[in-house]
Amino acid sequence: MKYKFIKIKFLEKQLYEDFITSFVFLKSLDHFLYRDDSIKLQEEVSSSYAENNSLAIYQGQLLVGYIPIYGNGITQGFFKFPTELFLNENINEIDVLNELAEVRPCSLTLEVFADELKTVVPVRKNVIASTNLLRAEIDFKRDLRKSYRSLVNWGRNNLDIQVFEKSNFTEASFNIIKQYYLDVSAMQEKDRRWDHMRNMFLSETAFAVTGYLDGTLVSLTIIEYGRKIGYYSMGAYDKVMMTNSVPVSFFVLYHSICIAKSKGLENLVLGYLDSNEEDKKLLNIFNFKKGFSESVNEKNVYHINC
Repeated sequence: MKYKFIKIKFLEKQLYEDFITSFVFLKSLDHFLYRDDSIKLQEEVSSSYAENNSLAIYQGQLLVGYIPIYGNGITQGFFKFPTELFLNENINEIDVLNELAEVRPCSLTLEVFADELKTVVPVRKNVIASTNLLRAEIDFKRDLRKSYRSLVNWGRNNLDIQVFEKSNFTEASFNIIKQYYLDVSAMQEKDRRWDHMRNMFLSETAFAVTGYLDGTLVSLTIIEYGRKIGYYSMGAYDKVMMTNSVPVSFFVLYHSICIAKSKGLENLVLGYLDSNEEDKKLLNIFNFKKGFSESVNEKNVYHINC
């Protein structure tokens, strides 16, 4: 065997300390999903503790890769997301997955993003809408769907825009955002989920952009982020105004993209969708996000017996 797979929770102390300072682990922190606060938040969303079966990958004595595996049930990925592989640049992803399937260190079926595998058929494709933030802001305007441009300009001219983050955090402001989201979404969410969201604002891994019209909060977008990659986490927009074609959502999301760039992020993921999704509400939400995106790409999702 070319590789050795060890569960992170079984690493000896020195190996664990080496792991959390390694290139592959720090590379995972570039992503919005794989931080401790995001893991705790996802556990609250899924309403259950997720067993950590994450793997460190060694080639001889050299740590060369990391696979975050969290979730419950036979098929595990990263909660509702397929797992990403974080590998040193000279390591072949297909070789790793083939050996993983042969060694089977976890005794589960792993749901994973991967390039084209010749011996395994993908179970589905995920469609990902995203924006490259390394470009100039003028390019974000060019990304806009043509029908959105006047709607973005309306928000620019009519909404009072505020950015909520660690630098101006207050409990009162946080509670306004929380209650607005719960009211608009009509969701009864656990306070612990919002405790984690509070921690994310305070640890500078989340920010919110709000839009006020005549002193009333009508629009909210929350972005989570790692060191380089951000994610559209939550949105809430006044339903009455949207029904009456008052475009309160467009500039708030556009401004969120600009704020993400100002924080030094390199990419902002606006949405994921299974390619076989049929739910009209989810399809409409994803179509809305596509209108702000630079690219819409498909990634293969595989089930690997490991």
